[in-house]
Amino acid sequence: MTTLDNMDDKKRIAKNVIYIYIGVILSTLMSLVTVPLLLKNLGASDYGIFNLVAGVITMLSFFRGSMIIAIQRFMNVAYGENKLDKVNRIFTVGLVLFFAVAILITLIVELLGPFISNGYLNIPSNRVVASTLLFQVLVISTFVTTVGVPYDALFNVHEDMGFFSFFNTFDAFLRLVLAYALGFVASWDKLVFYAVSLVVISIVIFVIKYFVCKRKYKNIKLVKLSKEDISTAKDILSFIGWNLYSALAKIFSTQGYAVVLNLFMGTTINAAYGIANQINSAIQHFTSSVEKAFNPQIMKSEGMKDDNRMISLSLLSTKYSSLIYSFFAIPLLATISFIFEIWLKTPPEYTETFSKIIITASVVSMLSLGLAPMLYAKGSIKQYLFTYGTLLILVVFVAFGLLKIGMSVTFAVSLLILLECVIFGVRLYFCKKLVGLNIMDYFKTVFIPYVKVAIPTFLIIALLNDDNLLNSIIVLVVSVIVFFLSAYFFGLNKQEQSVIIGVIKRIKLRYK
Repeated sequence: MTTLDNMDDKKRIAKNVIYIYIGVILSTLMSLVTVPLLLKNLGASDYGIFNLVAGVITMLSFFRGSMIIAIQRFMNVAYGENKLDKVNRIFTVGLVLFFAVAILITLIVELLGPFISNGYLNIPSNRVVASTLLFQVLVISTFVTTVGVPYDALFNVHEDMGFFSFFNTFDAFLRLVLAYALGFVASWDKLVFYAVSLVVISIVIFVIKYFVCKRKYKNIKLVKLSKEDISTAKDILSFIGWNLYSALAKIFSTQGYAVVLNLFMGTTINAAYGIANQINSAIQHFTSSVEKAFNPQIMKSEGMKDDNRMISLSLLSTKYSSLIYSFFAIPLLATISFIFEIWLKTPPEYTETFSKIIITASVVSMLSLGLAPMLYAKGSIKQYLFTYGTLLILVVFVAFGLLKIGMSVTFAVSLLILLECVIFGVRLYFCKKLVGLNIMDYFKTVFIPYVKVAIPTFLIIALLNDDNLLNSIIVLVVSVIVFFLSAYFFGLNKQEQSVIIGVIKRIKLRYK
């Protein structure tokens, strides 16, 4: 069941994974250099303020990636039905809708501007003006990125991940240059200068994307909408509405935690929380490459009315995402003290603790995250996203209550692991109920192979001591090797192993 039946599909997915990985590796390396530069040039307090204010705006402007999935779903299904005229109508409707959404978001964040300027957040009095300016400047970036969502969806729909990868890498490069340039800024407030420059970067990237899409996808055109398209708009709006609810809830969970921590501990702890989330995001970039490569095919399967293919692809995506995330996460968890010592020298307090908690929560999340595209492809998202979003919102208030009664910050943040365990069960339940997923197929294809890989790696780590630099390096190297070998022999089936052997043989022949 869990195989791809078309060689072209295999090649396309593999090629897209490679393209995205190249971009992810480059952008991740640049991000690793960017963070210490920002900490040095902005300072821990201003860096914490930026994460807090930018996070609040992001929370209010929803989640751009989820909106891409919304428009991409309808376009992918139309492609699966082989109806280009329908694709053009959906693209046109999407562009109009997202322009309207961008205006609405701008109005909302402008109305909530006093939330910053009146000092409701725990920001030092001498930085309130800079924080207010930061808030207003980033509104422009929010508008630009929201309007550009349909163009980003085009890269995903056409499975042109080379372009997608290029723009992510280019964005990371510009941010690295900006972080370095902050060291030479003297006449401007560095925090405001950084925010203004980020807006300029977002506008430049949007303009380039627009002209690339216009030149490359000549079959995609804006068409005159008719009354018949109202029903398409309603369907997309309904899908976007529930998707935005879950997206808002996700960002509220992440940034709501930042606000709660800020209220009890001040801005410095936001720097620790921000770094922990950035590390997690960097690792997730490697898994998102798998998801981005598989998702168009999963959604096209719905247009082709092939549920077995859709479920098979979703299970494979989940397994590969889990293994790839853990390939980086498990060795990192074992040697994180050593890595922080080399990377950040003196990281803010709680950085190591928060990083371990958030990475562990993500390990649990990855074991079911790849199942969600099945629900998106089917369009059966209302019940799932309502449950998922509500859980994300509730956990922030629970964390606030725990801190209010005197519980430790570490305990409050640890709730994120419990949350992901509950969401794991929720995804399995709705995939079985709404799509027809066989739970035993999930455990045979994803969970059991993953456990067979993870256990040997954890055992090796437990036996090794990393109390000094040399031992930390040994732990890191050995854990990576053990995980890789375990993944090959226990995580992959015979067919998947033969594919890897075939790739290695072709590489050898090429360089003989």
